[in-house]
Amino acid sequence: TTVPDSNHNGITEYFEIYVNAINSTVEIDDAETDYGKSIDVNVTYDGATGITAELDGKNLTVEGNIITIPDDLNAGTYNLTVTTVPDANHKKTTKTADITVNKADSKVSVDVPDIYYGSSANVNATYEGATGITAVLADKNLTVKDDAIIIPDDLDEGPYFLTVTTVPDENHNEITEYFEIFVNPANSTIDVDDVETDYGESVDVNITYENATGFTAELNGKNLTVKDNTITIPDDLD
Repeated sequence: TTVPDSNHNGITEYFEIYVNAINSTVEIDDAETDYGKSIDVNVTYDGATGITAELDGKNLTVEGNIITIPDDLNAGTYNLTVTTVPDANHKKTTKTADITVNKADSKVSVDVPDIYYGSSANVNATYEGATGITAVLADKNLTVKDDAIIIPDDLDEGPYFLTVTTVPDENHNEITEYFEIFVNPANSTIDVDDVETDYGESVDVNITYENATGFTAELNGKNLTVKDNTITIPDDLD
């Protein structure tokens, strides 16, 4: 409305104006997690009543300003797209971030049985995140069959370190574990038959043995003469 001078009338005119909505804002950082683990991503926004989120085209769960990345993603990098739900004075805004799912470490354990010199043994292995395992003992590659590591029968008595390495799947890293095994000495064997003799006569008793360098003999606490594989029973026994 004008405020006229002495020569004019006052008039009123009407003009339309328009207040344009401005863009809402949203801030999100790149994030990473390990295979098999979910992660919550915090989002900051303004000029909006909420947000929506998609990960490579799949809708994600959003609670308030927190986006939950699920735990069923394969290892790799994904595009997270966040869009504001604007209020009456703002426009929607979209922003993207990278979500990286790292490979997790595979796992392996073994069940070591009692192992004896001269005998082979199976060491059963349990593993996760792998398609198989390899095994090395004393710088020698071992045979693995049906998840069992075959320990050969030509090892000397004593301690050894068994090196087991996973063959990982696409979502896991290779790992190597070391397990101590011990080859126990085997029992030697000896065979002797009952014998009899007459008073005043000595007798030789033949002995058969294996895995020994020799043997000793006692009769009622008295050491007897041993030569090669023969024990001499003396002639002075009652």
